[in-house]
Amino acid sequence: MSHSSEFSLGISINKPHLRKAGEEEWWEKIMESYISTNDYQCWRVILNGNGVVDLNQPEADWTPADYTTMEKNAKARQCILNGLGREDMDKVLHIDNARGMWNALKEMHLKASRKFQL
Repeated sequence: MSHSSEFSLGISINKPHLRKAGEEEWWEKIMESYISTNDYQCWRVILNGNGVVDLNQPEADWTPADYTTMEKNAKARQCILNGLGREDMDKVLHIDNARGMWNALKEMHLKASRKFQL
């Protein structure tokens, strides 16, 4: 009697899939689903950016809206980072806003796909 130890896993709503070479377009779609399901406002921050908070002003002058803006951006950045391996993470970790991080990842994907087409 032979038993197969292979099985398929579905897509988790609790943990994002890691971005892998050759699966960038799939990863983007899965991440859109993962992030928008967990916090749709975070997904909108990634797509459209969010307001700018003047971090040079004294913290005592920050408004509740400023904190909300910073928190949504931080959460959106973390959602993206959760789906990255160390190599990709090191390339985008310095980017302060989620939209910039997402766009940098998309640009890296375009460059990689052009490289393989040549």
